[in-house]
Amino acid sequence: MSKYDCELNLKDRNSLSVLVERIKPNSVVLEFGPANGRMTKYMKEKLNCKVFAVEIDEQSAKDAGQYTEKIIVDSIENYSWKDEFKNIKFDYIIFADVLEHLYFPEEVLLSVKDFLKEDGSILVSIPNIAHNSIIINLLKNEFNYNPTGLLDNTHIRFFTKKTFDELIKKTGYFTSYGTAIFLNPENTEFRNSYDELKPEISEYLQSLSCGEIYQLIYEFKKNQIDKVIDFSDNYIVYNKNFIQLFIEKENGLSEENSIKYPV
Repeated sequence: MSKYDCELNLKDRNSLSVLVERIKPNSVVLEFGPANGRMTKYMKEKLNCKVFAVEIDEQSAKDAGQYTEKIIVDSIENYSWKDEFKNIKFDYIIFADVLEHLYFPEEVLLSVKDFLKEDGSILVSIPNIAHNSIIINLLKNEFNYNPTGLLDNTHIRFFTKKTFDELIKKTGYFTSYGTAIFLNPENTEFRNSYDELKPEISEYLQSLSCGEIYQLIYEFKKNQIDKVIDFSDNYIVYNKNFIQLFIEKENGLSEENSIKYPV
């Protein structure tokens, strides 16, 4: 089983739940990197979409394939999908946490343009390398990869909001919708905290507009239309519940000699 195989969670606001909300029923969809087909299944069974897919992992492709019209087991950057789908125009082309795994995401975005209907959309979720949890770790001289998350050990390319906006523009697309998934550092896989920093540094990081954006979510098109940008403060969630272990030393109990873990 691939490390990306999991259930589709539509109860909470997450990158996949936001992406599927953008998809209209009865659409023709090209999904890159569907993993075990958690979103593929929803698009087929709930939205009555015709889904075509490209998945590099053979077992995941077998699971997802039952919900597709056709699935290709191959690397996206081998471009075998171009011949297989050359006669199809898609309403949506989806890259859900996929572009960061590619060597040349710009070339892939350029290549899919001919497969998109004139009024079609590309849907993308992308991790934000400028998240404050990573900055906090860098200040501690740490940059450690993990099995999944912001520093997934198979990530090849890294993006900030600014650099991804520049990539969209460079490839000739126009953003029609943009939003984000927010997480404060304590709720990420790094489990670090602003409390580890000097007050002035902590205050500065918390003032950054993109500092707690965990994933960016975009819809962009071949032609310019009215843009909707939704980075509402309502999406920013702070978890203040934690377990705290105090370690008694010669000078008694203190915040400095304690360990916090968010719940």
